[in-house]
Amino acid sequence: MFEAFNSSRVAQFAEGFAKSLSLADKVILTPIFKARATAEDALGVGPEDIAREGRKMGEGGKFEIAGNLEEGAGMLASWARPGDTLATIGAGTIARTNPEILTLLREKL
Repeated sequence: MFEAFNSSRVAQFAEGFAKSLSLADKVILTPIFKARATAEDALGVGPEDIAREGRKMGEGGKFEIAGNLEEGAGMLASWARPGDTLATIGAGTIARTNPEILTLLREKL
């Protein structure tokens, strides 16, 4: 699960994010962490831009977009199977989902 740090980084690095993230079997993209207001915020830059780049590379089926972090946590836990490695990546608030993900995984077992 990936939370990009701000819109300007997604605008600049969407292709690179998609390329790197596509190495995973599945990727959940969450809303961008808005560290500060940028001109890109007004342009509507979002996680969809990363998913779009993934589709251009033929990896679009790997990317899912969550409406918020809680939804992403639920998606990640529901997809998890024994032996999977799960990761939450980002510089914003995504780490706050880790306890929720663990609770959901425990309930699943």
